Amino acid sequence: MAVKFRKVIISGLYLAQFVFRGVLLRALVFDKELRHKILARSVHISSRRILDALNVRVEKECIPNLENSNENYLIVSNHISFLDILVISSITPVNFITSVEMKNHPILGYLTRIGGSFYTERRSHHRLPEEIELITNRLKAGYNICLFPEGTSNDGLEVRQFRSSLFESVAQSGKSIVPICLKYTALDNHPLSPEDVKRIAWTNAQPFRENLMQILDLESIDVKVDIPMVIKSENINRRELCDMTHDIISKCYTDFYNKNKSLIKYK
Repeated sequence: MAVKFRKVIISGLYLAQFVFRGVLLRALVFDKELRHKILARSVHISSRRILDALNVRVEKECIPNLENSNENYLIVSNHISFLDILVISSITPVNFITSVEMKNHPILGYLTRIGGSFYTERRSHHRLPEEIELITNRLKAGYNICLFPEGTSNDGLEVRQFRSSLFESVAQSGKSIVPICLKYTALDNHPLSPEDVKRIAWTNAQPFRENLMQILDLESIDVKVDIPMVIKSENINRRELCDMTHDIISKCYTDFYNKNKSLIKYK
């Protein structure tokens, strides 16, 4: 109970600092392009602090040094938990693509807005050309953009098929893709088991508050961030880029767990 209370207090203070910076930036910085980049930096700083407060330990195996790179990328990742956002943000400043449903969430919607997120409408395709144009322009303007193409977080038992539509922004911008494979490796210093995955994963059927309480109940979480390569987009269409990225992330995910018999076994 004492550990949980400490986590709530310290992470809450860091979250309050983040909200204060976000409100201040939205009030004082009128250039939207500049504001989104500063907001991404704000999320980057706060994510490191909140992960530390939650005792989430991040191990990185990265081909490019994203934070110190002179290039920008479309970052594509599998999606298991709301912690994924903090983990990726802790590595480099990044603006996330999320859904309009998330924007309308009473708490998370506000946090995504002051975090500089961009929104897409998953339930309708009539805005898709406009959304592709927006992301393409942001990539050309030097933003790191993060996409979770599974569409939502899931149970963590597999990497689900990716939606290909927003990969068109990479094909049009000429930017490269950085595939990120997130692998939660241990809870409370014990290797993951199938039951443990349920304690991290946030599915559509579970209220956010319930998932948050599960995370707070854990003394420590270990997560590995694997970036096996950079995918160049020249002369490759969106479907091929999507399939290539999915294959890389899925293979990285399943190979890791198949090598650890104490962890999840895949079919």
